Amino acid sequence: MKKVLTGLAVALAIVFTAKADYIYAMVQDAYYWGYYGPVGVEFDFVTVRPSGGDYLYFYTADSDVPLSQMYASETGHRQYSQGAYGSNPEGFYVGYDGAQSYTSFLFELWMGTADYAELLGQREVSLAALQAQGSVTSGTTASGTTAYRVSEVIPEPTGGLLVLLGMTMLALRRKRS
Repeated sequence: MKKVLTGLAVALAIVFTAKADYIYAMVQDAYYWGYYGPVGVEFDFVTVRPSGGDYLYFYTADSDVPLSQMYASETGHRQYSQGAYGSNPEGFYVGYDGAQSYTSFLFELWMGTADYAELLGQREVSLAALQAQGSVTSGTTASGTTAYRVSEVIPEPTGGLLVLLGMTMLALRRKRS
């Protein structure tokens, strides 16, 4: 019984000492480099997850209530996250457990709905880069923080490109035989 109580006390101590940190960010004018130059990426929602982790929750300014694991694009300007278009852009906050040893975060742009979505592009950024820019904060107040702006993303390969690569590999394999 004593071991059970000790284990419970340790578990409660870990839960109550978990440090919540936030990344202040926004998506502005999303694009990737195409053959002839930059190509605009219109998306429906953005997600963020740490390297090797589950999707994180979004928060609005001055709120500690999580919205969801997806943050919508601007209605009339779908290359921007909600509130990031205009003369006074606002960002979103992404909450994560600061006690974890995360090294990077992956911002993903999606088209479609939660049930059926297609990944359009992604951008990985290190925690050190976010901290150096001043985009990591301990609360959801924008004072003193600089929003990390996601613009250039790396596009996902299309299904046709993957099929072509697979057929090329099979042809090379048959040629060796």
